[in-house]
Amino acid sequence: MIPFINTVFLEILLLIVCYLGDTLLQHPVVKQQFVVALTDSLTHGIVGGISWAIVCDLKFKKQECLECILCLVLAMLVDTDHFLSARSFSLKAALSLPARPPFHATTLVILVDITLVIVAAILKSQNLILGAMIFTTAWVSHHVRDGHRRGLWFYPFGETAAIPKPLYLGIILAFPLLMKILHLFFDKQRLKDKTIILSGAQLV
Repeated sequence: MIPFINTVFLEILLLIVCYLGDTLLQHPVVKQQFVVALTDSLTHGIVGGISWAIVCDLKFKKQECLECILCLVLAMLVDTDHFLSARSFSLKAALSLPARPPFHATTLVILVDITLVIVAAILKSQNLILGAMIFTTAWVSHHVRDGHRRGLWFYPFGETAAIPKPLYLGIILAFPLLMKILHLFFDKQRLKDKTIILSGAQLV
C-alpha cells in the first residue's frame, strides 16, 4: 500500500477505535467492573498498537509487527499500577484507590524518556532510542485517553482540566505523526551509521 494511503487508513482506524472504545464505556450494557476494565484496557492497547503502526509505516515485516505488539502491551501495562498500589489482585480494590497510581503520572513518562535518551547516548545504543520511542508512543496514548476523562497528572505540580474530546482525539491522531517524523530521522541516522561502519571495514 502507498505510504500516504496506508497512514490515512491507519489514522481513520485509530479514530474509529477511540470512538468505539469510548462509546462502549458509556453504554448501559457495559456495567460490570470487569467488562469496563477489560474494554478500556483493550482500547488502550489497540490504540497503542495502531499508533506505532503509523509511526513505523507498517508493512507487516516481522520486526515491525513485533514492535506494534510491544507498543500494544506497553499501553495496556500502564494500568497494572492499580493492582500494585492496591496490593491486591482484586479488581474492586484496584478501582477504588483514593488517588491516581504512579504509572498515570505524565511526569514519569518524561523522566523515563530523558533517562533512556541519556543512557542511549552514553552507550551509543540505537535499540534504546527505538525502545524509548515505542514506550513514549504507548504511554502517551494511554495518558491522553485517560486525560479526556480526568486530565493529565503532572506530579508533583498537579493536574490539568479534563481534555476536551476534539482536542483529545486531535492529540491521539497527531502524536503518531510527530513520532513518525522522529522515526524517519532515526532510520536515516541508523543507515548513516551503518554506512560509516561498512566503509571503515572496507578500508581495513
